[in-house]
Amino acid sequence: MGPGGRKRKAPLEGGGGGSSSSSSGSEQGPPPPPISLLPPELLIKIFEYLDDEDQVQVSQVCRDWQAAAYQVLWWRAEAPVSLCQLRADPSLLANLAAWGIRRVRIVMTPCVTMGPVTHASCTPETYSELCRALRAGLPSLRALNMTGCPSVTKRSLAQIAKHLKGLEELVLFGCRQVSDAGLLLLGNRLRHLKKLSLDHCGLVTNVGVGHLAGITASGCLQLECLSLENCDRLNDVAVHYVAQGLPRLRYLSVRFCGGIRDGALVPLSRLSRLRTLNLSFCQRITDVGVGHIAGITTDGCLELEELDLAGCGQLSDLAVRYVAQGLPRLVHLSLRFCGGIGDGALLSMSLLSRLKSLNLSFCQRISDVGIGHLAGITSRGCLELEELDLEECERLTNLACRYLAQGLSCLRHLKLCCCEKIRDEALLFLSGMRSLNILEVSYCNITDEGIGHLARGCLPLSTLNITCCETLGDASLAYIAQGLGSLRKLYRCGCNFSLNGMLQLEQQMPELSIL
Repeated sequence: MGPGGRKRKAPLEGGGGGSSSSSSGSEQGPPPPPISLLPPELLIKIFEYLDDEDQVQVSQVCRDWQAAAYQVLWWRAEAPVSLCQLRADPSLLANLAAWGIRRVRIVMTPCVTMGPVTHASCTPETYSELCRALRAGLPSLRALNMTGCPSVTKRSLAQIAKHLKGLEELVLFGCRQVSDAGLLLLGNRLRHLKKLSLDHCGLVTNVGVGHLAGITASGCLQLECLSLENCDRLNDVAVHYVAQGLPRLRYLSVRFCGGIRDGALVPLSRLSRLRTLNLSFCQRITDVGVGHIAGITTDGCLELEELDLAGCGQLSDLAVRYVAQGLPRLVHLSLRFCGGIGDGALLSMSLLSRLKSLNLSFCQRISDVGIGHLAGITSRGCLELEELDLEECERLTNLACRYLAQGLSCLRHLKLCCCEKIRDEALLFLSGMRSLNILEVSYCNITDEGIGHLARGCLPLSTLNITCCETLGDASLAYIAQGLGSLRKLYRCGCNFSLNGMLQLEQQMPELSIL
């Protein structure tokens, strides 16, 4: 029987367990708290409203609460387990496995009875606790998330490699003591590993990646997802190792790896299954490197569906032209913080017929002309686009919104934050977009009349962000109540709304969350 299936004994007649039935009411002990009398099924229903961190807290109160909490977690992606719980019950991970839980996350959370756990104080103790828990035997565990856990060193990775040979997912995000020696152990023993995150593991070098890729060890050759974000000791050699030894890879992220250059992208054409590539803030990558990815100068990663080039400041319109020519299957593209991207880049994008999501935030050279290209006014356009981020594109005016409304009928999420030339007339144009579901116009110069345009258009908005639109007043709240009945989230911090206006809106729209 799973957790939460335990039957609770009925309380004895006459009060507390230590009182006799003949004792008077004044001599009996205090009655148990009402919540302790609830049946397990009702406890489970209550705990369903808690997030993972709160689940960890309540599971430490007593065994009945622990059973109820983990019955809830059985239905979730992964069960959080605190270091304090492992200290108190080394067999906890084995119990979770017996209950059918296959995914566990070790969390650094304060303990109910033992106070806060600090990185400095728990490091030596945590190693032994983890080892005891792993030695309890967890052959069925498939996923382990140890984000930020300071105890993860070569010794603890040795225990993981020894006792969790069936592990398929391992997250070591922020485990700063993970080194190449630990990756050697993983590469030799975790033959079924499919997903590995080493983000912010600053001691990892090219040698460690070589261990994982089977260059200097047996290797985790089944890997499908590898994240190496902010591993600043890596360079082109690491990417060469990945391309050479991990043919099943579908996801690769080397975000903030400053040593990656154009030459690293040449061998990626070997990864025929690669679908997602994150090169954001690899600032040494130029148009030439993008040409390698797109098959202009090499074979290329022609099956790519997601490409993140955010913060690659050396890119120009030529890079986008390469992408449009060589990556026809692209669905998601991010050019955030690419200051060299201008209107000409958007003219090329008409070739990306499958593009659904485009991030151009902080591309300050883009103007209304470029949006016209994108929306099919002056070219074929990306007419299937569903998500568009234009935050801090300072040159955009109301005309850009007119183009968007005319050409992008599938647009569901539009972000125009900090576009100061966007005014009420822009919202009049957007009010005709029947597919628009999320609209963000924070820090724009709009007034109550602009919100009135949206309301009169009866847009099916579920989320509206008007943060710091200081010229908005209670008239906007009245418009929202009258014409935006489908709204569920309203971000309004920094607006000049009165308390009475807010209370009235809450009464008229009880399902609306005002944030």
